[in-house]
This record gives sequence, structure tokens and C-alpha cells, in this order.
Amino acid sequence: MTDNKHSSPILLIAFLAALAESLPAPFYPRIFKEIFGINDPAYTGTYLCILRLIFMLSYPLWALVSKKTDIFRLLCLTQFIAGIASVYCGLTNDITLFYVCSILMVLFKSSYLLMYPHLISKSENKTSVVTKLGILVHLSMIVSAISGAFIIDKISVQYLFIIIGLFDFIQMGISLRLKDVQKSAQIQSNSESISFDKTRLLWICMITFLFYLSSTLIRPFYTEFIIDRYAPQANYTWAAVLFIIPSLSALFLLPLAGKSSIIKNTAFICGVILIIFSVLLLQAYVKSLISEIIFRSLFGISIFLIFVHLDISFFETIPGKDSAKAYSLMHITQNIAYMSAPLLAGFLVGRDGYIAPFMMASICAILSLPIVLMLHFKYSKKYSTILNPKIS
Repeated sequence: MTDNKHSSPILLIAFLAALAESLPAPFYPRIFKEIFGINDPAYTGTYLCILRLIFMLSYPLWALVSKKTDIFRLLCLTQFIAGIASVYCGLTNDITLFYVCSILMVLFKSSYLLMYPHLISKSENKTSVVTKLGILVHLSMIVSAISGAFIIDKISVQYLFIIIGLFDFIQMGISLRLKDVQKSAQIQSNSESISFDKTRLLWICMITFLFYLSSTLIRPFYTEFIIDRYAPQANYTWAAVLFIIPSLSALFLLPLAGKSSIIKNTAFICGVILIIFSVLLLQAYVKSLISEIIFRSLFGISIFLIFVHLDISFFETIPGKDSAKAYSLMHITQNIAYMSAPLLAGFLVGRDGYIAPFMMASICAILSLPIVLMLHFKYSKKYSTILNPKIS
């Protein structure tokens, strides 16, 4: 099992990787506008879609390579190359070179995902590890939004990628120290394979897709949405603060996430879905800063409860040898949503304006409600919840 001495640096790698991934996320429209003179929202959406596709398809490659070599030795190489590519992204003004370097950056950076199954599978308390990873993801979004806004307002938008490269080199240094401690990244499980309802898993993946799509749709153009709505008073620092409110709000629930059983209750989940649907619609039409803060807070708390429910339930209900295969399906589902969201958002913004992603996100959220109810009535006699059959 992974002890605290070794899990802490692995968690640090995960945090730095999540921070690097989320740092430029709210500012891609400005990056293309200021550096390359491209104002087309569809172009930005297509770019992000391509990077997400590469990210999704490259992870299985690194998982295969990791079976032949030490995981930390592999990370030393991949993060070094990712760091070099990141720095070049921050130095070039040529759109073609920027595209090539971006692809290389994402291709090699995706290897950090090997840390998640490595850490969770070797942990005795999987719920604790999942919760810690949730903390790191939210913290990375908060830190990246604030620091990213400061960098592009006070220094230069291109410095974002140079800092991302620095994070990659730090991860490489940590991996160098860990490679002599843990010699193999191949995760072996001695537990027996257990049967799992594949149809139910597919429906769970559908719910996962809808929520990940809903939460991601509003992100690519959110800062531009705020600047446009509250101009001329609004600036990118203000927009970045509003951008991180959902993550900041969710942090207050993290200590209770792994302990409370109410988030596994079907009626509670349905209520949370209705809240997400309502606040997304209200965000699109209510023009008030105070209301914006309230809606963002409610959205962050609600979507966090859904994600925690999905993550913890998955790792509790699919142990053994089947977990890797099932996790791959969940990973692909999440990344299809991540990949589709910027492309769809770019199309919607270009056609209908900045409120369109909020409308589509609310539709995605409400579409999950009949699926949740269907699963509840189908499995209520066999399982106490739709997602976690182990809860008595």
C-alpha cells in the first residue's frame, strides 16, 4: 500500500499537473485574440477539442508503455518533453508552431494520469484518496484562475505557458526522487473479479457524460461572458474571481463529502439536479453581481456533490480486476464530454452569443433526471441507491 511518505509527493505531482492543465483554460479566447489576432470563437473551440482528443487517446498509450518500464522513470522523460513544448508555446508568435507545440505538450503531459490508478489502487482508504484528489483539483482551479488573471493583466498572456513548463520540470524532479523508491508502475490486484451489471454501468456513464458536459460547457467563454455583460467596469481579474467561485464553494463541503450518506440518496440527487438546472438558467438571464455570486456558489456546491457521489460510488462498487476496465470506460466518457464541450460552446457562442452555453448546459443537466429516476425504479428492490450497491 502507498504510505504517506510516498503518497504526498505523488499528490504534489497530481496537483501541479491539474494546475498546469487549468491555468490557461479561462483565457484561451484572449490568447488567440492577442497573440494571433484570431477572434472566431469556433476556432478556439476546435483547438480545445483537438487537444482534448489527443489527451484522451494518448493516455491508453502511456498505460501500455508503463507496463514495460518504471512509472517514475517514464514520467521523467514525458514531463521533460512536455516542459520544453510548453516553453515553446510561450515563446512563439507563429500559429502553426503553437499548434504543433500544444499537441506535443498535451501528448506527453497526459502521462501524469498514470498517478491516479497507481495511487488509488495501492491505498487502503480509497475514499480518502478520492477526496484528497478532489481537494487538489478544486485548489488548482482556484490558484490557476487567480494567478492566470494576474499574469495576463500585469505581465503577458504568453507567460502562462512558460510557467506551465516550469511545473512540468518540477514534476520531473519529483519523479527522479521517486523512481528509486518504487520500481514498478504496473498495478496488480490479487482480488477476484466480481460480476457487475454492465447495463447499469453504461447508464452511469451516461449520467457522468451529461454532468461533465454541463459543467464544462460554460467554462471556455465564461470570462468573456462576464466582461461582455458587466463592461466597462469588469476586468479579467474580476472575471477570474467569479470563475473560481464554484470551486471555492465546493471546498467547504469536502470534509463531509466522504462521510455523509445523504448524497447517495436518490431523492437528494434529484433535488441537486433541479438546483443545477435552475441556477444555470438564472445565470444566463439575471444581470446582477450579487445574484451571479449566489448562482455560482450554488452551482459549485451542487456539481461537486454529484461528482463526489459518482467518484466514491465507483471505487466502492467496482473493486477487483474489473475496476481497471470499468475505470477506462469512465475515463473515456469524461474526456468525450471534455472534448465535446469547447467545440459545442464555440459553435453556440458564435451563433447565439455568450448565454447559449448556459442554456445548453441546463438542458444537459435536466436530461439526467429521467435517467436517475429510471435507474432508481429499476434497481430499487435490489440496491438502495442507483449507483452504490454496497450501501445497506
